Amino acid sequence: MKKVLSVLLSLVMAVTSLTMATGVFAADAKTAKVLVSAQMGGEFVSAPELLTVSSDLSDKYSSEVGFNDDGALTLLDVAIAAHIAFMGSDFMGFAPLTVGENGWITDFFGCGSGLGYYQNGVSAYSLTQAVSDGDTVDFDFYQDTDGYSDMYVAETTGKKAAIVNTATEFVFTASSWSGTVPAEGINVTIDGEKVATADKNGKVSLTFKTIGEHIVSSENMMGTTPVFMPYIKVKVSNNLSSYIDRQQAIASNKLAAKSYTVNETFDFIKLIRSGADVSKYKDAYVQSVKENLDANGGKLIVKNSNGELKENTALYGAVISILSDYGYATTDFYGYDIYEAFENADIEEARPHQYHYKYAIEMASPDRAKAMIDDLIKNYYTLGKGMDNYGYSCDNNCHFLITIAPYAEDYKEYVDDATKLIKSYLKTDGAYCDPVWSKNPNGDSTALSMAAFASLNDVKTAFSYYKLLVKNFEPSTGSFSFEANGDYNAYATGDVMFSLYYFRNAVYDNNFEHPEHVNIVTKGTPATFTAAGKTTGSFCKICGITTVRQTVIPKLGAAKIAKVKKGKRSFVVKWKKVANVDGYEIQYSTTKKFKKKVKGKKKVLKKITVKNVNTTKKKVKKLKSKKTYYVRIRAYKTINGVKQYSKWSKTKKVKVK
Repeated sequence: MKKVLSVLLSLVMAVTSLTMATGVFAADAKTAKVLVSAQMGGEFVSAPELLTVSSDLSDKYSSEVGFNDDGALTLLDVAIAAHIAFMGSDFMGFAPLTVGENGWITDFFGCGSGLGYYQNGVSAYSLTQAVSDGDTVDFDFYQDTDGYSDMYVAETTGKKAAIVNTATEFVFTASSWSGTVPAEGINVTIDGEKVATADKNGKVSLTFKTIGEHIVSSENMMGTTPVFMPYIKVKVSNNLSSYIDRQQAIASNKLAAKSYTVNETFDFIKLIRSGADVSKYKDAYVQSVKENLDANGGKLIVKNSNGELKENTALYGAVISILSDYGYATTDFYGYDIYEAFENADIEEARPHQYHYKYAIEMASPDRAKAMIDDLIKNYYTLGKGMDNYGYSCDNNCHFLITIAPYAEDYKEYVDDATKLIKSYLKTDGAYCDPVWSKNPNGDSTALSMAAFASLNDVKTAFSYYKLLVKNFEPSTGSFSFEANGDYNAYATGDVMFSLYYFRNAVYDNNFEHPEHVNIVTKGTPATFTAAGKTTGSFCKICGITTVRQTVIPKLGAAKIAKVKKGKRSFVVKWKKVANVDGYEIQYSTTKKFKKKVKGKKKVLKKITVKNVNTTKKKVKKLKSKKTYYVRIRAYKTINGVKQYSKWSKTKKVKVK
């Protein structure tokens, strides 16, 4: 079972978000997204996968299948969709799908006809049974071919997919097909390895140690009874991968266009790899690829940078990748073998932009990929300088390294040279582009450097760049735009979205959690005479943990006169010291209103500034004898460049000698 489940997992990765490889559906056809699986002998022969099923499939393949459902959206359409997804569109080959006159399958997946159909966990008795969007359909070949007593086991809460954190316990309940009998004692597996046993209530508690996608299922027997195994696809994340997911999602929402055609393929593939839901773009994009092939005899022809209509090997690679994500067989796409056209395109005549070689090399056979790398090096790369694209730069070298990374062992001299050059563009706050265009660290150069090292699976070095990216070029508001040359813009955000794909892959491949906090400073606020302040603090942007706690700074106190002692033509004013101020102002007057004139008569009004914050008394001299004076005091402090004052103290009066 381990072997089959490993195949299952590879299939899950290969056909994630699969929609049917049957072309753009007819305008009057009904469609539904259905989660489909098939099992035989306690093993999955078709991975649990979400398929977009069209009601016109039974019409299209009625002669091959031998049965039709009169145009409705039924289990027959689901069976045909599952066959195409797993076996391809050849229904007459080694594993045909055939249906007898009575409406029962006589051959399916090369496994014969002893199978049951389960729609939403309930037995189905006819292929003409209607199917709705969101249904689950399981095709299960009986292990007990004598009494057909296999037990259908399901996860009763209906979770066919779940998202959990490595620190979170995942709990579910398994029950028999009736939904009322707990599946007590069934052995539960993760990726084929037994990890737990259901208790008397069918309850199972699981924890995951590694991030990535996992299949939760069971062994194929419960005691001596064969079972149809339940399945749950579980995506396990940690703090770092969750934060990357949020970055990609928000960045893709900012950059997504209203539509994409074959002419916007290189922008589109970045969006797809960000994890965005691109289902709404499918029909228009697929149709544009078909029209391009129709117009050019089965070849993809677009304008190059010089305005010439030519084939482009990178375009082929990106289109093949996109169509494969959509579930299309690119060796038979509306009768066109796109992969063969790609492999046969002349490397020199169909030469792409330096930044786009990577898409061709990802999809090409090893020998052809190496020939393309040789072409890239020959035309654009100089040892000691890097890749030339209007000059030499950090960004150019990053794209070069990402391109050749799948064949790093074969090009060690160039990998070592490119990594050395990329590191030479690193400053304290991040990577910069080049001495001509920009010597200032920026978001896109830092992100591309991160992606370059991530493509080599050097996740620790990649994280050091990621830390700088998040700390210095992502706004603290969480809007996930990124900065280049002092401006938060789409160009930088696009490069970051592109780069996060490679970093996220490295994080998953290495089960990597952020080893240190990415500290974001929370600026403190100074205390004033009217309000308390706070000290400077910091928090980790990835996990949100407070790394330096902010503490309250009490508001500044007001000065208070303790005593005024009269003297000969003088007085001495004493006050209580006020902490954290810059000084004091003493004001005295011959009127308690502290005005220069009262009812037209001049009054004395003077102010004395005391800058020595450690003194608490001041002698005021040269006053008029036998005169009464009114005295008050206040503290002052310069805050953010502005001189601020406390309230005046209560007034004291003194009659000098």
